[in-house]
Amino acid sequence: MGYGCSVSANTRPRGVTREEEEMALKITEECINCGACEPECPNTAITQGDDIYVIDPAKCTECKGAHDAPACAGVCPVDCCVSA
Repeated sequence: MGYGCSVSANTRPRGVTREEEEMALKITEECINCGACEPECPNTAITQGDDIYVIDPAKCTECKGAHDAPACAGVCPVDCCVSA
């Protein structure tokens, strides 16, 4: 077994645990950049990316403890806030 670098299609951002990644939501390519989701996030996990808004999986808790359901999904007009 070598020490070479291998690339996996299922890589996580550095510092993000498997549990965090499994809990987090993601924003799909259907995002229309309306910005409705960003102010709804109690954890400031949503920011505007280059083309679409993005959710930081290290910060996303799916609104557990703050709302009954993910707030971003509730306000998204194109239903692009989905489970990761």
